[in-house]
Amino acid sequence: MSAPEIRFCLSNWRNGSHRLWDLLASKSREPNIRLEPCLGYCSSCIKGSFALLGKVKIEAETPKELAERILANPGFINPEGREGKKESEPDR
Repeated sequence: MSAPEIRFCLSNWRNGSHRLWDLLASKSREPNIRLEPCLGYCSSCIKGSFALLGKVKIEAETPKELAERILANPGFINPEGREGKKESEPDR
């Protein structure tokens, strides 16, 4: 089973999502966590915390809530059998 890919936007990372790195890494045998300059979801970035788990956008008001949503998402638990809404088009 391949590791779930979790991508964070640098601006959102600076706003508190950085606290999730160790937690998410500890919950996966082979974490695949990436930090990117911009994921193109600026409206989500402004509103709160978000990350992409594979192709699924996960949003929350706080980093703690984001961590809970990522950990509860079937894509994190079972990356081969992801279900859930696909990512919407970026804001750009």
